[in-house]
Amino acid sequence: MSYTVLARRYRSATFDQIVGQQHIAQTLKKAIESSRLAHAFLFCGTRGTGKTSMARILAKALNCQAAAAPTPNPCGTCDTCQAIARGEDIDVIEIDAASHTGVDNVREIIENSQYRPARSRFKVYIIDEVHMLSKSAFNALLKTLEEPPEHVKFVLATTEPEKVLPTILSRCQRYDFRDIAAKDIAAHLKDICKKEKIEAEDDALALIARAGAGSMRDALSLLDRLLSLGETHLSSEMIQRMLGLPRSQLIWQLAEAIGSGDAKGVLCQVQSMISSGLSPDVLLAALTDHLRNLLIARTCGPDSDLLDVPGVREADLAAQAAKFDPLLLTQDIAILEELRRNLRHNQTGRAVLDATLLRLTLAEQFASISRLLSGQTPDAVKKKPPHAVEAESPASLFAAATPVEATSSAPSSPQPGGEAGQIWSRLLEMIRPTNSALAAGLSLAELAELADGQAVIRFNSENATFAKMWSVNGKRETVAHALSQLCGQDISVRFEVAADPADPSNSPHPSTAPNKSMPPPEASPAPPPPAPRVSVEIPPEVKNDPLVQAVLNEFGGEIIRSE
Repeated sequence: MSYTVLARRYRSATFDQIVGQQHIAQTLKKAIESSRLAHAFLFCGTRGTGKTSMARILAKALNCQAAAAPTPNPCGTCDTCQAIARGEDIDVIEIDAASHTGVDNVREIIENSQYRPARSRFKVYIIDEVHMLSKSAFNALLKTLEEPPEHVKFVLATTEPEKVLPTILSRCQRYDFRDIAAKDIAAHLKDICKKEKIEAEDDALALIARAGAGSMRDALSLLDRLLSLGETHLSSEMIQRMLGLPRSQLIWQLAEAIGSGDAKGVLCQVQSMISSGLSPDVLLAALTDHLRNLLIARTCGPDSDLLDVPGVREADLAAQAAKFDPLLLTQDIAILEELRRNLRHNQTGRAVLDATLLRLTLAEQFASISRLLSGQTPDAVKKKPPHAVEAESPASLFAAATPVEATSSAPSSPQPGGEAGQIWSRLLEMIRPTNSALAAGLSLAELAELADGQAVIRFNSENATFAKMWSVNGKRETVAHALSQLCGQDISVRFEVAADPADPSNSPHPSTAPNKSMPPPEASPAPPPPAPRVSVEIPPEVKNDPLVQAVLNEFGGEIIRSE
């Protein structure tokens, strides 16, 4: 007798057996109970999420011989139910649209649909991968799909609903199948292993479920491949070896070296893992997933249901998560994912991999902003034991920023120090990736004061244009928003211009007693007449040019007249 793969042998047979799509199963059951079943359905979702299984169960519910009418609980034992389960029922026609794309195939469906079913209540057409039909085939199906004979039901299934014509979508009742959660897949695999008399560790099943990436069929195929080796006991070490996955403990050790600032340890760990046959792509995927777990442990706690870290204790995960700043963990994940996408087309992939991991290891981002403001160096923070790194509230970030006394003048390229300097440096780093021009202008200023929810940013007289221009063109609000995010509290911003030391009006006032040795002060010269206004002719077709508008917005200008 030929072997039947697990995906077929343990296919869901009733609505209640469906895994991960209970929302759709319950909706269809209610529709059958109330006799309000549509004539055409569209099942959308990624591969292996249960679309075809749901379509067959729906066909059983419509045609089960054990019931006098459509039933939400088909018996599964009558001739019709068993034939539908095998895909052999004469009245349930399953068609693969990938191999029947032409209009002639659709015309054959339309002609045969006019005939009543041979022994069942309904003739059910299940068209898989319906997005593969040609446009002419879709058009031929439109009329029949909108008003089919009363004895016909259509179930269309697709992994790419965006490729289905809107005219088809509007004629179907759409159901979206979600990716199945890893814990639901693992629970189903555990039940199957019991029936197959196979011992399996929970961590091993969790690894298989995660490798399935939301697809029950993919996870069952992996389990089938492992069982074909004749193993009667599945361990996490065996699963990692067979699937080419890195051991969870090795990824944990790599993250530990990154969080501790151990550059040598990071490079040695990466070399060891790649030398053992692990590809950089798989390494990056595993490390990214681990950092995601650290992010969840840091923000939601190590006992969160969102965590899924086989092979690592909760206490160890919590201790490691304390070494990382949650805000900047998101940046690390984005950096690694970007590297993973670009690594396949990079001839110096290993060098880029090492450089990126060292960037994460040596960067100051693992020290919280408030610790930087307190004067601690990043290395000092990294070397602290995990229990010494505590979570800090956004309010504490602002509390650490004590007021800074204003200075009488600002240098041309100020380099503020202390707490104000740390805040200022972080602000420029935050703004630079999205608005390099704004960051360049701010680098010519200094943070003169930060207290009571207000920040004073001071320019010298040579750069007074920035202060005047940015006060009216929206840049002040941009800076205030970034500074508020940085300090965890609403901050208002005021631009000001430092006094010019060369200005006679800023010199000390003379003494009130007359000094006969000094000549009497000369009368102040009359102020120069205002410069004449320059009129620039701008053709009407240029007035609304996007480039002109961008320049006006950047420098706070406006068009007075166009001729």
